[in-house]
Amino acid sequence: MELGLQDKLDFIDLAIFDFITDFMLCEDCKKMNVGNEQYFWIKADFVIENLPLLGITTTRGINKRIDKLVDCELLERCPDNQVLHQSFYKAGKNYKKYTFFTWNENSKPAWNESSDNNNKQDNNNNKQNKEKEIQKKKKGYTQEFEEAWKLYNRKGGKQEAFKRWCALTDKEKELALAHIPFYIQSNDIQFLKDFEGYLNKKYFLRVVRDKKGNTLYDPEQQTDNTYHPITGGSLNWNDYYKCYLYTGWYIEGDKMYDGYDDDKRPDGAQIVLNNGRGTLTWNKEQQKWIKQ
Repeated sequence: MELGLQDKLDFIDLAIFDFITDFMLCEDCKKMNVGNEQYFWIKADFVIENLPLLGITTTRGINKRIDKLVDCELLERCPDNQVLHQSFYKAGKNYKKYTFFTWNENSKPAWNESSDNNNKQDNNNNKQNKEKEIQKKKKGYTQEFEEAWKLYNRKGGKQEAFKRWCALTDKEKELALAHIPFYIQSNDIQFLKDFEGYLNKKYFLRVVRDKKGNTLYDPEQQTDNTYHPITGGSLNWNDYYKCYLYTGWYIEGDKMYDGYDDDKRPDGAQIVLNNGRGTLTWNKEQQKWIKQ
């Protein structure tokens, strides 16, 4: 109200603004420098996904709200957005006035040295208590969950994710461990579900495709000796012959790019060469493809 914005913005606008400015501080947020200024990538789809209670389901609806925040100088749009075809923003000149309403640019913040020292001590105590709590929680995590958590490589929400993990069957946990490495490489990290959501919605039962629509992993193709290479280009799953078919040129002894390190590729994995050129079978002991 002191900024005169009460007739220009509503609580939905400010909820979006708070989310955007919080996300700017996240290490997963994509950043770009233009001159001496740093801008942050904010995608409307990402706002919709993370703020479902707003009831806004279109990117146009979110972008109209962001435009209002720009007009009120709470956000500032990157001048290169049209060239980049992306949406980068930084905090506008009214950000400080809105967030710290008693801010005086000509003086120090409204706390004295004594209270500042107390705040530092409180922060240290909070940090120590938080670390103790983390260590306490760690004791209850199973080795299997720790493996899945490390593979997923996302921060935050570990305790809630563990509750979801414990609710899975042993078979579902096995499926998730096989699925995770392909899911996390399928898209940029900011567009992936947090681990709790991934487990809750059972994403590990879904086919994983990359940005171009190529299949990276299909849970239904699993066997006891699971082989699920990265497909697309010359290597693809053939539904008719029920095999991985390689249509590229292959000379005996060549490396086969399938997303596996040689020491991790399942023994007996097979790839069929098209036009009757034979079958490649991986020999883990010899660390090479055997052509038959």
